[in-house]
Amino acid sequence: MSYPEFHERHRAFAFHDTDGSPVYEDGWGGLCGRIVARNDLAALRLYHASPNTRVFWEGYEAPYWHPFFVAAGSGSWEALRALIEIYLTDPTYKNPEQPPLDQYLTQLDFSPINEACAAANREMVLWLLRHDPPLATLQDRDARGHTPLFSAASGLRRGVGFPEHEEFIHFLLDQGSSVRGSDVLHAGQEDEEQRRDDDDGDASEPSQPAKRLQETMLGAAIPHASYQLTSRLIAEDADVHARQSWCDPTLWMTDEGVIGRSREVTALHIASVYRNLEGIRALVDHRGEGVSVAEMISRQDDQGRIPLHWVLMGTPDDKPRKENKDDDTDDEMAQEEKIPSERLVETVKYLLAVDPETINARDRLGATAFHYTVRSRHAGPVSVLAVVEMLLEAGPLAATLKAVRNDERKRDTFEPTILQDAVDGHGMRLGEINDARFTQLIEILLAHGADARLCLHRLCAHVWDEQIPLAMLERLLQSSPDINATDADGCTAMHYLVKNMDQVEAARYLISCGAEVDVADQQGNTPLHQVMKGTLIRKLDERGRPDPSQPKDAPVRARKQWIEMLVEAGGSMDRPNAYGKTPKRLLEELTERLDQMRMAEATQIGRGRGRGVKEGGNR
Repeated sequence: MSYPEFHERHRAFAFHDTDGSPVYEDGWGGLCGRIVARNDLAALRLYHASPNTRVFWEGYEAPYWHPFFVAAGSGSWEALRALIEIYLTDPTYKNPEQPPLDQYLTQLDFSPINEACAAANREMVLWLLRHDPPLATLQDRDARGHTPLFSAASGLRRGVGFPEHEEFIHFLLDQGSSVRGSDVLHAGQEDEEQRRDDDDGDASEPSQPAKRLQETMLGAAIPHASYQLTSRLIAEDADVHARQSWCDPTLWMTDEGVIGRSREVTALHIASVYRNLEGIRALVDHRGEGVSVAEMISRQDDQGRIPLHWVLMGTPDDKPRKENKDDDTDDEMAQEEKIPSERLVETVKYLLAVDPETINARDRLGATAFHYTVRSRHAGPVSVLAVVEMLLEAGPLAATLKAVRNDERKRDTFEPTILQDAVDGHGMRLGEINDARFTQLIEILLAHGADARLCLHRLCAHVWDEQIPLAMLERLLQSSPDINATDADGCTAMHYLVKNMDQVEAARYLISCGAEVDVADQQGNTPLHQVMKGTLIRKLDERGRPDPSQPKDAPVRARKQWIEMLVEAGGSMDRPNAYGKTPKRLLEELTERLDQMRMAEATQIGRGRGRGVKEGGNR
C-alpha cells in the first residue's frame, strides 16, 4: 500500500514508499494511524524499524489517536496483534518508566479482549487467551465493569453478520463464561451517602459500600437477541425480572433525550424499546412460575412507564423506510414511505393482545400510550397513524384521551394533551403541515373525543414550510371554540402565529373568526410586540442556494404587512409592555439593529475588494 499523502517533507522520515518516495510522519502520529487503520503489517514493520519514528508516544492529544484504539475501531486485528507484540518485545518499552502491558492498558482504559468480543472476533480472542503468558481471561472486566461476554452481547446488532455474532456468544458460553457473573454491580450514590452517615462517629472499621445491580447481561443482549439466544441466557441463570439502571448512549443523544438514564428497568422494557418481538416472546415464555404475563407487561420503570410505552418511544434504527439501496428508484423509495414499521405494529399488537387494559396506563406525568405514539421522533406519519388506529380499536376509556391536571405545579394547568403532542411530534419530525396522514390523525383523535384545548396554540407556534390549511383551523375551532384562550404564559394562539410571518393568511382567518389582537400576556406583550420577533422562511432554489426571486428585504415588507393588519384589527403600537417598551419602540430598535448589520456587511464586502470606496466618492 502506498501513502502519497505523507510524501510531503516533515521532521521525521519513516521509510520509502512502494514507488520509492520518502514517507514522513506528521506531528500528530497520522502516518502510524493510517497504517494501522489499513491493517498494513508490512508498512507497520517498516515504521517500527525506523530510528526516526516511535509507535507508542508518551501522550496523545486525543485518546482515540492511540494505535490500539485505531486498530480496534478499524477492525485491524492483525495490526492490533502486531502492536501488542511490539510493546511486549521492543526494548524501548521495557524500561522502568514504561509500565507493563497490563498496567498500560488499564491506564488507557483499553481492553483488547473486550474489544475483540464486541466485534465477535474469535481468532483475536483465542490469540489473547492462548498467548504465553495469557494476555486476558474470560473473567476480566474493563473499566466499566464489563466482562468479555457482556461486551459481546452489547455488540450484537441486527444485520450483516448477525448469525455469526450470536454463534460467537454461544461459543463464549461454551467456554464457561458466566451469565449471572457478567452482571454489573455498582455502589449507588444514595448507598454511598448512607454509608458515610453510618460511619460518622464510629471508630470501628468503615462499612463496605453496598453493591447495586446496574446492568445485566440479559439486558445487554436483549435489544437484538434471537429467541434461541434469549432462551439460552435464561437457562444459564439470567434473571428475567431483574431491575436495573439502563441507558443506551445512541438514544440518550437524540435531540429530545427521550430515554436518559432510567432505573427499575426490566429486560422486557429494553426488548420493547428495540421492538425485538422474538426476544419479548422468549422472555414471556420463560418468565418462570409465580408471575403472570399481565403482571410482567404492566411493570413500571422509575418514571411509571410500562413496556408498551417503551415500544412507542422507539429507536432511531427502526424507521418506516426500508434500507435504502443504491438501485432504489425514487418511485420505490416513495412507496416505502407509505409502509408502517412492521416491527412497531407487530410489537404493539402483541402487547395489547396480552392485556388490552395497558392502553389506559399513565406514567408519572400522566402520559398514555397515545402520547408516546404521537410524539415519537422515530416513527413516520404513516406508522403513527397506524398505531393510533390500533390503540383506538383496543377500546380505551374516554378519560384516556383527556388531559390530566399536573399536581406538581401550583398553577391551575395541565400536562400536554394528546392533540398538543400530536402537533408537536409532527412539527419536531419536520413533517409537512399539508400531509394527508397528519390531517387524518387530527381528525381521528377529534372524532374520538380528544381534548382540543390549546392545540391551536401548538399549531401556530411551529414553523411550517407550507401555509397552515384553513380547513384545519376551522376544524380545531369547532372542537375548541374559545379562539382567545390563553395558556399558562397568558398567550393566545395569535401571540405565537405572529412570529411566523409566512402565515399571514392564517392570521387573517383567525381575525375574521374573532381573534383579538390586543390581548397582553403575563409580560404585557401583545401580538404587535411579538411580531417584532417574527421570522420569515428563506426560500431556496433547487441547489439549496437563496432564491433570487425572494428580495432581501422580504422580512421587512412582511413585518410591515403584519403591523398594518394587526393595527387595522384593533392593535395599538403605543401600548407598553411590563418593561415599558411599546411595539413602536421595539420596531425602532429592530430597524436600528438591521441598519447596523447592513452597514457592517457593506464594510466587510468593501474590505474584501481591495481599496474601499468612500461614501460619495468616485470609482
